Amino acid sequence: MFWERTDDPRAALRWSLTKLRPLVNTPNRDRLHADRERIHFQNDALELQTGDLSDEPLAGLDLPDCAEYQAWLVAERESLFARTDKSENKFIRLDTPAMKANQNIKFCRSADDVLLAYAMSGTGPPIVKAANWLTHLEFDWTSPIDSGQIQRLSEHNTLLRYDGRGNGLSDWDIESLSFDQMVSDLESVVESAGLTRFPLLGLSQGAAVAIEYAARHPEKVSHLVLHGGFASGWKINASDAVRTEREAIQALLTSQWGADNPSFRHLISTHFIPGATEIEIAWFSDFQRKTTSAENVSKFMEAFGWIDVRDRLSQVSAPTLVMHSRGDQIVDLDSARELVASLSNATFRSLESDNHSLIDREAASEEFLRATLDFIG
Repeated sequence: MFWERTDDPRAALRWSLTKLRPLVNTPNRDRLHADRERIHFQNDALELQTGDLSDEPLAGLDLPDCAEYQAWLVAERESLFARTDKSENKFIRLDTPAMKANQNIKFCRSADDVLLAYAMSGTGPPIVKAANWLTHLEFDWTSPIDSGQIQRLSEHNTLLRYDGRGNGLSDWDIESLSFDQMVSDLESVVESAGLTRFPLLGLSQGAAVAIEYAARHPEKVSHLVLHGGFASGWKINASDAVRTEREAIQALLTSQWGADNPSFRHLISTHFIPGATEIEIAWFSDFQRKTTSAENVSKFMEAFGWIDVRDRLSQVSAPTLVMHSRGDQIVDLDSARELVASLSNATFRSLESDNHSLIDREAASEEFLRATLDFIG
């Protein structure tokens, strides 16, 4: 991560070890031990030097040219700022109750025997979030993009998230991916968690999954919150030009997804989060590659394109809050208007953002969280 690599993995490892040894070893203590087969780091008697917590957290540790590390650093700073005691202008100690919530990752089987991973974080009344493109329970937890949203939703509630089939910690080796399977996966996770009634949150194509689930199980869904959602996919209602563009993107994604050159994934990322910094874009591009395979990306694109819940909207009885970013480049604002017009008990709220996936540091993210929590009570 920190130093230039060679094409020889063993040589690259040896080179990195020569850089690490003087940083962690002292004249009286060798903490890094390595032979031809294994490496061991002994971290006992290790002193950590810290600065004044009233200053910027982790000051002086920036490495702008190392995107992966810098993304981690930004996320750590954000988590510390979230625990700031504004009245005394200092950071709350990490061992106080203001610490991050912990997530407990579990696994269950889908109706067709696919292994699904889900996580529960926080305590209190449940909130369930439907899976969307793309998720990874562990990487999302420390994301510099939206980990703060996960934490906020876990402050006074038990948040249930899961990785849909084909990505994250769930099974990647899947024969097919359909919209009905996406909804069935949500049903399996809810049943495994033993939840009986809860607010349901759907983002992007997860909004359609949430709508279908709410129509099937009105007794379970107390409130419905949707952001960046749509009722019908691009293969159904898009213009010929848009369909041609999406089909080209689908083909390029399949062929270029795992490539070392991140330029095409970078292009996709800038459409999802055009308001992101270069560091955030780099993190998101790499995150997508680590989250699923090129084969599954093509399956996702195909399945998302054929989503159609238009005839199910009138069958949703739960009170619904529909939110949408005004400048969303992935799903246009008209899609949100269609949802509100066809849902029997829905209200609408637009957000001042260009991002399809909201970023923690933008005002729209705070507005989204506040509106969500107020709405579900």
